[in-house]
Amino acid sequence: MIRRLVMVGLVAGLVASCAGAGRPTLSDDTVPEGRCSADGMQIDPLDSDGIPSAVAARRQELIDAAVACDYRALRRLARENGVDLRYEGDPMPVSQWREREHDGQPILRPLAGLLSLAHTRDEVDGAERFTWPTAVDWPFADVADAQERAALAEVVGEAGIFGWAEAGGYVGWRTSITADGTWTRLWYGPTDGEYD
Repeated sequence: MIRRLVMVGLVAGLVASCAGAGRPTLSDDTVPEGRCSADGMQIDPLDSDGIPSAVAARRQELIDAAVACDYRALRRLARENGVDLRYEGDPMPVSQWREREHDGQPILRPLAGLLSLAHTRDEVDGAERFTWPTAVDWPFADVADAQERAALAEVVGEAGIFGWAEAGGYVGWRTSITADGTWTRLWYGPTDGEYD
């Protein structure tokens, strides 16, 4: 009988402690929001496009994180790679992305979408760099390959294809990865010295 009373007392104590003030209450504020501009995007498996395996792996890692709305993974990748993140020339740390997305500024959809498009290659400081989209090499928006332009417009919208006359080149969303798999930049808008 004493054993049974001790057990009942222990169970009652555990139940009371689990329901106490130390237990978090789940609400809209405590459950992380999983939605973002890339939520629901379907990106078909990508060909290697002749890019090095380190670039292909980083590209897939970025796409997977963006489509999953995984800000934590994107923050880790940005930190590990020392990526240059800019919006209209100003720094745009990943810690601001969720709020910017919530305010209607898509970031993750363009990132995932761009990386599914064709790329261009150049050399920077002796390293081969792969940049998405190919629009960075277009002299003017209206001379672009019609199929590539349509694919880009699907990702960033017509409003995202702008600025050639003023900036001297494409200044919509663009991102780069070097041959060793280092994610080096994600930019939107004019950036000083880019087309000098």
